Amino acid sequence: MQAWDLVGGHPLGPPFEKHTDPVENVATAMLDGRIVAVTGDRSGVVRVWDPVEGREVREPLQVAVHYRNNLVTFTLDGRPSVITDGTNAGLVLHDLDTGEPVRQLLPDSRLGLGPQAVAVAEPAGRPVVIAGGSGACHVLDPATGDPLCDPLPVGKADPGLVTVVDAGIGPVVVATTYAKVWAWDLAAACEGREAVGPRVLPGTLTALSVDESKGVSSIVSEHADHERMAGHRLGTSYLCVTDLAEGTPVRPPVELRGEGATRLDLTRIAGEAVAVVDAAKKPRLLRVSDGTPIATAFTNAPASEGRFPR
Repeated sequence: MQAWDLVGGHPLGPPFEKHTDPVENVATAMLDGRIVAVTGDRSGVVRVWDPVEGREVREPLQVAVHYRNNLVTFTLDGRPSVITDGTNAGLVLHDLDTGEPVRQLLPDSRLGLGPQAVAVAEPAGRPVVIAGGSGACHVLDPATGDPLCDPLPVGKADPGLVTVVDAGIGPVVVATTYAKVWAWDLAAACEGREAVGPRVLPGTLTALSVDESKGVSSIVSEHADHERMAGHRLGTSYLCVTDLAEGTPVRPPVELRGEGATRLDLTRIAGEAVAVVDAAKKPRLLRVSDGTPIATAFTNAPASEGRFPR
């Protein structure tokens, strides 16, 4: 793992090199009044790091034997918490400070048929867990593990990606199944009202986020090639921006040059929404407004013992 200065393009400190299996997910959290990086690898080991110095600040957590790329951090009753998912353990809430498991969520997910995507919302200042699996999004109280409403249906397929955005009306849950995007006003969904959508987007979605700007919510998504991406090249992926309310493209897709990008996040630089994509093992920055790249040349930090940063 490597932390970067997004504007200057240079590494912040040395690589984080103690993982022995590929890192599947990264999150940040507040621990003892400072920001820490939380990383989970394929063998189910979760490590907590000082993101600048690249050193561990807590003993690692062994959360599962087979980790499934779900790692979400948040604060519950004043305690830093992390949710992880593994085929042998299901969805588990841990105290990030002590490393101790607190409770299992959706215990019927032990057989590997449970959540494939997890997000956290905070309506009224209390965290709510949204877990996608078994053809629905499950809305759970992490303090008790109890469901807060009926599951939000997304057809027969399991949601592969879930995120939450505050769209001015409160938290909106956005989930994907293949080439479709579903959205719910969380408060309305818990009152039994239907979802907005689905929005049918081209290609197979491989990454998803939502941008709220000037009162308009936009789905920012990455897609693998698909026959409906008529006129575009095979063997590559595309960054798309779609109006959440209307389901219409905000602008044409931006080709990611076949670099095999599989991760996407949003940030703001000088107030402008910027998509951060994992392209060719280095970050790439694209303006959400028009898809143009921000010219930042990221360079790898030297790795100890001749190894490359994960």
